[in-house]
Amino acid sequence: MWRLAGVLDLDERPVSPADKAAALGHRDPHPDAGGYFCLPELFMTRVECCSGGRECQVAVSPAGDACAWDGRLDNRIELASRFGARWGAAADGEVALAAYASEGTAGWGALIGDWSLAYYDHAGRKLLLASDYAGSRPLYYWAGRDRVLWSSSLAHLVRWSAVQDIDESYVAEFLRCGAAAGRTPYRGIYSVPPGSAVCFCRDGVSTSRFWNLPVDGETRLRSLEEYEERLRYLFQEAVAVRLNTTAAVCAELSGGLDSTSVVSVADRLIASRSAPAPNLFTFTYCEKGNSDERFYRRVERSCGRPGVHLNLADYPLIGAGSAGGSAPMWWQPRFRELAQRMDALGSNVFLTGQLGDLVMGNWLDDSEQVAGYLRQGRLRSAMAEAFGWSRSLQVPVYRVFWRAFQANFSRWPTAGNSDFAPFDSDRRVYGDSLVPGFRRTMELEERERLRAAAWRWVNPARRKRLWALSETLEGRRLQCPEPLEHVCYSHPFAHRPLVEFMLTIPPGLTCRPGEPRWLMRRALAGMVPPNVLRRRSKGIYDGTYNGCFLPLATQLLGDVPRMRLVEGGYVDCRSVEARLRRLTQGLPCNEPQLRNLILLESWLQCRERHTESI
Repeated sequence: MWRLAGVLDLDERPVSPADKAAALGHRDPHPDAGGYFCLPELFMTRVECCSGGRECQVAVSPAGDACAWDGRLDNRIELASRFGARWGAAADGEVALAAYASEGTAGWGALIGDWSLAYYDHAGRKLLLASDYAGSRPLYYWAGRDRVLWSSSLAHLVRWSAVQDIDESYVAEFLRCGAAAGRTPYRGIYSVPPGSAVCFCRDGVSTSRFWNLPVDGETRLRSLEEYEERLRYLFQEAVAVRLNTTAAVCAELSGGLDSTSVVSVADRLIASRSAPAPNLFTFTYCEKGNSDERFYRRVERSCGRPGVHLNLADYPLIGAGSAGGSAPMWWQPRFRELAQRMDALGSNVFLTGQLGDLVMGNWLDDSEQVAGYLRQGRLRSAMAEAFGWSRSLQVPVYRVFWRAFQANFSRWPTAGNSDFAPFDSDRRVYGDSLVPGFRRTMELEERERLRAAAWRWVNPARRKRLWALSETLEGRRLQCPEPLEHVCYSHPFAHRPLVEFMLTIPPGLTCRPGEPRWLMRRALAGMVPPNVLRRRSKGIYDGTYNGCFLPLATQLLGDVPRMRLVEGGYVDCRSVEARLRRLTQGLPCNEPQLRNLILLESWLQCRERHTESI
């Protein structure tokens, strides 16, 4: 992978030597390296993210446009046909140049893969920063009155811009849901929205989307066998394109259905030489007494590949001094260890099973399908579906119908399903500890109302998974963790053609009463070990969570009034103290949101200690 960075002086002043050196990581630009594109007012760089920092070519078109590319492009053959055969063997950045020359930023919607790019339109005198639909590769910017700085490393951009003030909107959104769409912890530094291009010119800053959720999309095939065949093909493609490397590949293996599917298919492709990757190494995170062990051991035996086992007690979710780097982050010690192990193995690709639950329909309760039939006026189908969910959930059928009625008229995308509703019972009872004045200043209720209004008319049978995917993408939850930015950290279940297929087929194919992941289990039969394919649940790492949060909660209870979030006027001292005490006692306390609060507080304290030590 590559680090992108650059500076554009909008008032056409020449870029200073200091800014050029900063963009390159305080190295002198090598005149023959080709790792940068330079105009008097523009300096754009592309440097390899590895030891040595080799400078890599910035693509330049005959018209004078320039593109610095970071990532992987999967559909080169299709793009060669669409934008001209001469681009078939071009570098990825040159394909992005051709797409823009042909269709503007809309052309980037055709680029399938994990990528971010910086683009300079010479004729229009404008800079464009863009990311793929999932926001897998990081890209950040700071825009002043007369110039723009950008980098694919947040830590690099923070040092370069010297921005230190905390963004209160980020704090509010992070405390609400653990992510903040388009924002970073630093005031004035933003992340590029997924599936979008941010344009900078003398007239100002604007954002345009080149990909949208398939809210109105519908895929209909002639038979169940065709759905199975299509899913099988797309999933194998999703894994195969990520094995297009001559180095070893690493993958997570938890023993759950998602990670096992990725590992099993990757193993088959490598063993049959259908992919150039020479080897596969698996990483498993272990906890004593966890029920996953017999499953991941079975997969290791099936593949004949002994895995690397990391004890989660040694690499905690969060701990003193390990609350993230340039931003709050879970599992920082584990990601650092992964980075070191991968470097030792000479590996540059890491595969996960993330997004599998959402895309493949792992819902114990998907009774909103009844609401979909009611909206279509298909009363007989609604009745049959309601009885099916009534038996599966062991609730009276009238309750299923009532919830279906609510789903058609409720303002929330997950009406009737407290597992995913924005205002669940714990939040209503124990709150989120935000100070009312801070909540009003940040207009959180108004933001929630606007978010809800955008989903009200979406088909209720598909609304939950579309809403959940939207929250995942906008929060950049699939973005590569900071310690692994130098490798291709990728998610086969986020392969865009696979996602668009699964979100547009009839909902009843993904999940049936008592049968989550129904189509997935049928399509992958024979490819995944049967005992894992039949699995309905997964191990829960309660010991790991308690071992991380209870000591931190106890420590914070020692002096709640001096918590940085309390002193900043973000959260209420009494509310936080009461909830922390309930957490240490094992009582309900709206724990998911409290975890976000503890993480952000720990990160603020770590950041303060780091600043004092400089």
